[in-house]
Amino acid sequence: MSGKVYPSLQYLSQEALDTLNGPYAAIANKENLRDLGGIDGLISKLGVNPKNGLTNFQVQQRKLHYGDNVMPENPPRTFLVLFIESFSDSTILILMAAAVVSIVVETVFKVEDGWIDGTAILVAVLIITLITTSNELSKQRQIKELEHASQRDERCSVMRGGVVQRINPSGIVVGDILLLQPGDAVPADCVLVPHHLLSSSSGSGKKHVHLMHGHGH
Repeated sequence: MSGKVYPSLQYLSQEALDTLNGPYAAIANKENLRDLGGIDGLISKLGVNPKNGLTNFQVQQRKLHYGDNVMPENPPRTFLVLFIESFSDSTILILMAAAVVSIVVETVFKVEDGWIDGTAILVAVLIITLITTSNELSKQRQIKELEHASQRDERCSVMRGGVVQRINPSGIVVGDILLLQPGDAVPADCVLVPHHLLSSSSGSGKKHVHLMHGHGH
């Protein structure tokens, strides 16, 4: 491996990377990896130095090429959507039905000012649904803020320039060598790399699982 040349800038297409991690396709994934030349071929095609990891220049260029290591967020539900959903509550539906029946009956029998009771119920229902919608919208924003705060605090270990660095998982790029200790979560789609191809440079004597990040998102 030491005699190979590792170019500073080299890419595989996103389509080629996707074939290495198809859902429920372990056998096909292995065959696709073999078609790329196995682990050695993948390392070579990605231009990764297996002992030192990526250089800072490679990291910046791959961020530009593949993008950040983040999952696309689902768009938040709008006020209108939440407002409509609030009418699915059985209590609200019963109150609305009672209001309509009251208005119809009092109109048919020509009860003087009979429409007032039904209208009052409808107004009360509208106020309740508006309050419920506002609360749901506020709760949705708070949950999103907590998720973002939690994601900002996450850290993982990568080998770059021969040095183990602790970074946020969103900063991982294609070709990064990740070092996992027991209990760590895998922060990206990866390929398991045999230990003998890599060097554990932590200096702590702790055992690491070595993974090479193979996806841009």
